[in-house]
Amino acid sequence: MLPLEQVKRPVASGFTVVRSEFMFPLSDDFENKYVRIYDGYVLSENDKIIEVGKYTAEIGERILKLSPLKIIGAKDNTIPMLKGILIPGFVKCHGHDHESPLIGLNKEAQLVEWLDKCVNPFTGFINEKQEELVAKYNVSPHLITYRKARLDDLTFGITSAMTHHCNHNKYHVHEIAQANIEAGTKMVIAVGAQDRFYDKRILDSPEVAVKRMDDYFELLKNAPRTKVVPGPDQCFSNGPELLKALKKWAVEHDTLIHIHSSEEPGTTKWFIETFKQTPVEYFESIGFHRSKIGSCTLSQLH
Repeated sequence: MLPLEQVKRPVASGFTVVRSEFMFPLSDDFENKYVRIYDGYVLSENDKIIEVGKYTAEIGERILKLSPLKIIGAKDNTIPMLKGILIPGFVKCHGHDHESPLIGLNKEAQLVEWLDKCVNPFTGFINEKQEELVAKYNVSPHLITYRKARLDDLTFGITSAMTHHCNHNKYHVHEIAQANIEAGTKMVIAVGAQDRFYDKRILDSPEVAVKRMDDYFELLKNAPRTKVVPGPDQCFSNGPELLKALKKWAVEHDTLIHIHSSEEPGTTKWFIETFKQTPVEYFESIGFHRSKIGSCTLSQLH
C-alpha cells in the first residue's frame, strides 16, 4: 500500500466562485440558522471558503476583479446563476463507502437479511480473495470500492462525510484514507467493532478493538482532512464491555462515537424481547450516553 504521506491530494489554487438559485447557508454567522437565500454564492480562496451569502451586482463586480478566478459554470466573463442548491456547511453524517457497488440490491430487505445475504458476503469475499483480486486489478479491491464511493459523493456535490467503516472494512482504514485524500474530500472514519450476534470471522475483544483505534489514530495523525472515531456497528452486535472500552477511548481522545441502534422494527422487536430493554435504555444503562443522541428512530422514542 502507498504510504499516506505519498498520496497526492488535489489542491485548489486561487479563487473559486459559484452562484446558485438557492442556498441553505447552515452557518452560525446568520441570526436565523434556518434562513434560506435566493440567489446565493460561495467564494473560496485556495481550499478555504471565505465568503457565503446573497449575491448582488456589487459583490459580483468585486469578485470579478480577483485573480486568478475560476467561475463555476461560466460561459463568458460573468458569474451565472446556476439551477441548483448550495449547502456550503453540509456534512453527509452517515455513509457506508463499502456498499457503493451494492446499492439497489435487495433494497426491500430488512437490516439483518441485508447484512447476512448481501453486505457481509460481498465484503467478506473481497477480504478473503484480496490477493487474487490485487493480482487481477493491480490494486486493493477495497480501494476500488472506496474510490467509487468518493466519486458518488462528489457527483452529488458532497465533499464532507462521516463514513461508517464497519464489518470487514474495519481492517482497511488505510485504503479508505487513501481514497479520501486522493479525492480531496473531508472524512471522519467511524471504525467498526462487534463481539456478538455477527459474522464469527470478525468478532473482537475489547482489547483488540481499542488497539485497533490506537493504531489508526497514529496512522492518521498527519493525514489531511481525515480523522478516526470509534464506530461499533450496532447495539445488538456490541456487548457492554466492548462499548464501555470504546466509549472510554472516545472520551480520552475527545472524539465522537458512532453506533447504529437496531434500526428497523423487526430487529428492534427482537432486541427488546431478548434484552428486556430498548436500544436507548441499553446504552443508558452502561453509561454510553452523555447529554445528546445524534439520531433516534420512531420505534425507539419511548
